[in-house]
Amino acid sequence: MAGDEYYLYLCNDKKKILEEKYLGKLRYYPNKFSLIHFKFKGHNGFYEIEERMSDGNEIYTILKSEDITQIQNVLLDTPLSEGEKEAYEDTEDAVIWINNSSKKYTDNSLIYSSNLEPDSFHFIFYTDVD
Repeated sequence: MAGDEYYLYLCNDKKKILEEKYLGKLRYYPNKFSLIHFKFKGHNGFYEIEERMSDGNEIYTILKSEDITQIQNVLLDTPLSEGEKEAYEDTEDAVIWINNSSKKYTDNSLIYSSNLEPDSFHFIFYTDVD
């Protein structure tokens, strides 16, 4: 079945994937609850080489703390349509995973940093383009 596939990665400062969350194809229309808004958002500078090597088949977006807060805050609203409900559930699932993963690695003496500070972790919103 054709369509972009989306993942969340938790990576260390060496860009090694420590945890992975498959989000699926996210086939609903983009709405305010949709994670698709973050597909091209954020700072990709640390992954520029990987993007160029991928020939346009992959998109890496480092989620900054402001992005994560924005994702969490969208859940304060109530979805109305079926598409919004589906997007809300996907976003809620992603937020739970981000919070649990963040706690796990913070408890293991790593810090969150979207700048790849030493002994840190960061989140990547990854798109496998079809």
